[in-house]
Amino acid sequence: MDLVLRDALLLAARSPRIERMITTLPVTRHVVERYVPGDGI
Repeated sequence: MDLVLRDALLLAARSPRIERMITTLPVTRHVVERYVPGDGI
């Protein structure tokens, strides 16, 4: 089970679509702005 989760997270990390979704959803946007370095840093 751990390998399945690991593979899913690695796949998500490479996906521009997932990145856009996570960085723009109201639920996750605040966390992203605070903890994830972006183009402005």
